[in-house]
Amino acid sequence: MLQVWLTGHRPILLQCKLPINALFNNLFNHDADSAGLAYWIGQIENGTFTIGQAAIAILAGATGPDAACVTAKLVAANGFTSKMAASTSLQAAYSQANGNAFDLAKIWLAGRPR
Repeated sequence: MLQVWLTGHRPILLQCKLPINALFNNLFNHDADSAGLAYWIGQIENGTFTIGQAAIAILAGATGPDAACVTAKLVAANGFTSKMAASTSLQAAYSQANGNAFDLAKIWLAGRPR
């Protein structure tokens, strides 16, 4: 933090590492490996990508288990959306007015394969 105060520049660790690992965790359920993290920090720091563009590129470049993880999340999201669209009782139960939307989604997702 002293560096931020003295120079006005945020260290790379704070500026890029945390959002990149957050992207990897949200997409693939793990941090970026060290080589991938270094690559994406470099791409963002040198202006080749914004963090938003990097997010799209990271998603588009997913292979193997990472691609399978994204596919499983998409299947779960589509399944949840289809069930909700087909049932007015589920829509009512999911409503924020009932205060249990998050809990209902967690329960439904818990039964999905990972």
